[in-house]
Amino acid sequence: MIGSRHLLLSGIAFGLSSFLLLVAGCKSSSDSFAKETKKTDDFPTLQKAYEDQLGKIETTYAELLKKTFTDYTNSLNKLEQTLAKKGDLDGVLAVKKEKEMFKFRREIPEDAVVSFPVELKTLQENVKNQPIVLEADKKKEIAKITSDYIAGLEKIKEALTKNMKIDEAVAVKTEIEKVKGRVDVTPPSKSPSDPESWERFEKW
Repeated sequence: MIGSRHLLLSGIAFGLSSFLLLVAGCKSSSDSFAKETKKTDDFPTLQKAYEDQLGKIETTYAELLKKTFTDYTNSLNKLEQTLAKKGDLDGVLAVKKEKEMFKFRREIPEDAVVSFPVELKTLQENVKNQPIVLEADKKKEIAKITSDYIAGLEKIKEALTKNMKIDEAVAVKTEIEKVKGRVDVTPPSKSPSDPESWERFEKW
C-alpha cells in the first residue's frame, strides 16, 4: 500500500509542477501585454495585441485541460498495473470501471468518487476540481488583460480627442463599451491556481 501510494502521489506532484509552470508562462505573457498597453498609442495595433493575447490565453488553458485529462488517464493506467502486481483484483476492477466511465463523461462528479481503493479515491479527489480551477483562472487572466486594454484605450481616446480626431475617438469609445459589456473585469481576488490554493497537495 505505501509503495503504490508513494508512486501515485509522486505522479500528482509532477503533474502539479507542470500545471503551475504552464500557468506561470501564461501570466508572464499577460504581464508583457500590460507593458505594451502603456507604450502603444495606436488603436488598431493595441486592438490586435489584445485579440492575440486573448487567443493565447484560450489556447493555453485548453491545453492545460487536455493535459489534465491525459495525466489522469495515464495515472489510472499506472495504478491499474500497480494494483494488479499486488494481486488486488477488486482494486483493478474499480480502476477499469473508472477508466471506461471517464472516456465518456470527461469529468469526475462527486457521486463518482469511490471509497476503495484509496489510491483511486486520492486520484479522483485531486483531479475532479481541475476543470473548475482552470476556468476560474482563465477568467481571471482575461479580466486582467481586458482591464489593461481598457486603460490603454482610454489613454488613446483622450489623446485623439485633444487632437480633435473625434471620429477616431468615438471608434475607440465604442470599443471600450463593447469590451466592458463582454468581459467581467472584477474577478475573485484570489486565483484557484495560486500556489497557496494547492497547499493540501504539497502536504502529501
